[in-house]
Amino acid sequence: GGVYLGGTGAANKLDDYESGTFTPTVNSGTFSTVYARYTKVGARVFIDCRITLTGTRTTAAFHIGGLPFTSKVNNYTTGAVVASNYTGGGEWLAALSVSSATFVVFQEQGSDALGTEFGNGYLMFSLSYEAA
Repeated sequence: GGVYLGGTGAANKLDDYESGTFTPTVNSGTFSTVYARYTKVGARVFIDCRITLTGTRTTAAFHIGGLPFTSKVNNYTTGAVVASNYTGGGEWLAALSVSSATFVVFQEQGSDALGTEFGNGYLMFSLSYEAA
């Protein structure tokens, strides 16, 4: 199966498309899911997620797991993040996909990772990455 876009050569064949929801996890604190959706086109996975954070995060390496596909080796991509009750002092906050993993780490400019800077509130992010 598949469909050819813009020609009939092998490079024009789209043979993998799916969309759905996933169940996120967190490594510290508690949360509830507002939405967690994905679309996969070929090897590229697009994620849109919003959770409501509650409880205390006790780790400086906060991440959200449960992504629907394992990322490719050496695939480090960043996405946009919006967070309420974020107390970090960085100029920007990013979601970072991790090589060969199914989780996203949150990072601010000048820091390796963060987590305890998130208070109770919402966290939204969009990200795309290449699946293994």
